Amino acid sequence: MTSTQVETYANIGDIASADVNLKIILRRCIVPKFFELVGPVAWRRKVATISLVAGDYAKDLPDDYGSMMEVVLTDATVTPTAKRGLTYIGDDPLNMVAAEVNTTRAEASQYYVVRRATTELFKRIRFDCPADHAYTVYAVYYSHIQFTDDTTDVELDKYIPGQFQWALVEGLKAYLYAVRVGIADNRQPAAEAEQSMRIFLANQDREMGRGATPRYVD
Repeated sequence: MTSTQVETYANIGDIASADVNLKIILRRCIVPKFFELVGPVAWRRKVATISLVAGDYAKDLPDDYGSMMEVVLTDATVTPTAKRGLTYIGDDPLNMVAAEVNTTRAEASQYYVVRRATTELFKRIRFDCPADHAYTVYAVYYSHIQFTDDTTDVELDKYIPGQFQWALVEGLKAYLYAVRVGIADNRQPAAEAEQSMRIFLANQDREMGRGATPRYVD
């Protein structure tokens, strides 16, 4: 399903108008709320491979980065390959300052997330020291949709399994009913209930199904 299809399916009876911009509401309200309610389900989990060379201390994260799960540094110069889980220090101002001023090259043991220098997006990982040689870092993160603007159509299959995308339709529909027909009309609570049910199903099996245990019919 595309974002345009979500807007079309939600606008039952063509009751939206210029003062209710469905594209903006979907991107700035409904989608962020959906990801917040669904939480860190497995289909949001992705792995970014980051290559460091000597002197590197920060690298951009993917555009669909939402929140970090784990960061692992590997050192191929050690046999067998050494692996180290890095410690997050983004809540520790003293450690962050120490990392900012550290110019001694070494193997990183800590990380935090900062803004990119050009776009200012909060999607750049920084380490507590410059690398002393080449490393490979694996950033396991939860994805989010990075909309480029408020109009470009987006294919949602890259971010949300098809069976859960209708939750966006119901969420947008509930918002539209709230500003168009008011609380006396039962269509708004019905849409909210349908959205909640679909989000509930998305959380039942965090690997995408409706149940963690296979069921068979004799």
